[in-house]
This record gives sequence, structure tokens and C-alpha cells, in this order.
Amino acid sequence: MAIYKPDYKNNNEISVALICLNIIALAISLYNSEKERYREVGNRLIVLHNQLRNIYYRVKSSTADNFQDEEAEMNQIMDEYYSINITKQIIMSDWYAHYKFFFQTQHEWIDEQKQFTWRDKIPFSFVFTVIVVVIIVVWVLLS
Repeated sequence: MAIYKPDYKNNNEISVALICLNIIALAISLYNSEKERYREVGNRLIVLHNQLRNIYYRVKSSTADNFQDEEAEMNQIMDEYYSINITKQIIMSDWYAHYKFFFQTQHEWIDEQKQFTWRDKIPFSFVFTVIVVVIIVVWVLLS
């Protein structure tokens, strides 16, 4: 845009936006070598999630008073979760994780106990980013 129309009034803003997008793309591309590991761990986490759901429904429908076997099974699942969990995440991946969890998976069984609110369902970093972008757009349009 700067080459095509050098006197365009928002050239600087467009350049800054493109630089920011390039920085994000560069940060994401640094994880390309570990894509397969992320996929494998993600698939295993889904299996663990489903195992926990099965334990939850099994306990919920049971009339027993003692759940030591289920608790041991849950502890085993949690130990595996902590051993395979990847803490170093790609930029903005928490937004995608929230979307996948709250809008694509069946999380009602967790919601029965946790009772999620909209603040749980929408990451604060996303809300903050949207507010900053709106402020910048309004500032650019009013300048």
C-alpha cells in the first residue's frame, strides 16, 4: 500500500499492523519442528479427558459408598497428565484451546461441578486484545 499509494493517510498504521502479524507468524513458525509432538500429546490428553469423563459418570451413577478404585484410577490419569503436559505453548494457543474446549467438546459433565461463567469461557487475554484493537481502530479512524 505504501508503494502503490505513498500519500495514503494510514500507511504507518498498516505497516505497524503488518509488522505485528509478521512477528506473530515468526513466533508460530518456531514451533514447526515440534508439531508432531504437540499433536501426539494433544491426542493423548483427549483420551485422558474421556477417561475422566467415564469415571465421573460411573461414580455419579453408582450407589457405592467407597470409590477408592475410581480415585486411584483418577490419580493415575492425573499423574500421566502432569508427566506429558507441555507448558511451553504457541502464542495465542490458549484462545484456540478455550474455543476447542467450550465450543467443540462436551464439557457439560465438568460444568455440573464447576459451573463455568462467561469469564471462564473467554480468555482474559482475548478480551484485552479486542479492547486494545478497538481503541486503536477508533483512534486511527478519528485521527
